[in-house]
Amino acid sequence: MVPKGSIEDHVRIGKKFAYDYKVQVFEKDPRRHSDIYVFACHHHMDKGTVDPLDLSQWTFYVVPTVRIINTFARRILSAWQQS
Repeated sequence: MVPKGSIEDHVRIGKKFAYDYKVQVFEKDPRRHSDIYVFACHHHMDKGTVDPLDLSQWTFYVVPTVRIINTFARRILSAWQQS
């Protein structure tokens, strides 16, 4: 079953606060901590043969962080201009 809604409804890839365990405090500003994100979609639909360990039943997407930033920036700007 494919979830309803957009990918943003199901994937949380926003900026996060890093935690410094040595001094036990969070950073002041949230940021993205990865250069790339890897998204995995388990596309196999037959419940009788589903095997999450079978990589052929998965599709992987590698997305550079800069593309994510640019995509969300365009969507936010577009939404702001429409309001």
